[in-house]
Amino acid sequence: MSKLFTEREFETPPTIAKATGSSPDTIRTAINRGELEAHNFGTKKRPSWRVSKSSWDAYLALKSNIAVANAKRKKRAKRPMFRVRDYV
Repeated sequence: MSKLFTEREFETPPTIAKATGSSPDTIRTAINRGELEAHNFGTKKRPSWRVSKSSWDAYLALKSNIAVANAKRKKRAKRPMFRVRDYV
């Protein structure tokens, strides 16, 4: 991943996928879902997506488990204890 975004400002989904060890379809799916911001340099009928370094960094931060670990977890509300004899 060291050569990713070193020579160019934008990278293609296949280049990112090769550098990260994932599939180009995985990257394209993230683009289509809106999770990964990309720019279309192709046509509407045949898009040619390019991802910027800042978009890639934001996507990695979104998918990171560090944000989940640092978030405050909600405590479960204590429920009252009911016994069978309370209903009889």
